[in-house]
Amino acid sequence: MPLFSFMGRNLLSARLDVDPPLTVATVHLESTTDMTAFRVRQLEDITVRLAREPNAILVGDMNYPADEDRPENAPLAGWRDAWLDCHPGEPGYTVDSEVNVMRAQSKGVAAQRARLDRALLHGDGWQVRHIERLGTEKLAGSPPAHVSDHFGLQIDLVASSST
Repeated sequence: MPLFSFMGRNLLSARLDVDPPLTVATVHLESTTDMTAFRVRQLEDITVRLAREPNAILVGDMNYPADEDRPENAPLAGWRDAWLDCHPGEPGYTVDSEVNVMRAQSKGVAAQRARLDRALLHGDGWQVRHIERLGTEKLAGSPPAHVSDHFGLQIDLVASSST
């Protein structure tokens, strides 16, 4: 689904034939700090689209810090944050240039620590069993490098009737 975007952003989704049905959607929202209004519009469009699904998980790079009171959070009212379900009180930074110095070097910016990447659930059919960050270890060799400038997320879900 194309999104309102200057950067060519889209929502990619697939409905899995599981019990109960689960729609998995991924997105990379508009980046840069001056794009708040665009991210709000993108999230409004996404949540309207996914509201038709009985159960959905939205994953991706949201491009704004999870732990701040931001306008982008308004369209996500009623969605559950998988990280907070499993790790309340832990920051879960997916961008951490103190650990991933490659990010600071490649971007030429000051240190940043934020949880920009998230997994958000809608509906009662699925629960998060476990979530962890991936790619947090430095690759062998020099200069210091990681798989990406963001850490990934691995999420294990279980049907609510199975818990």
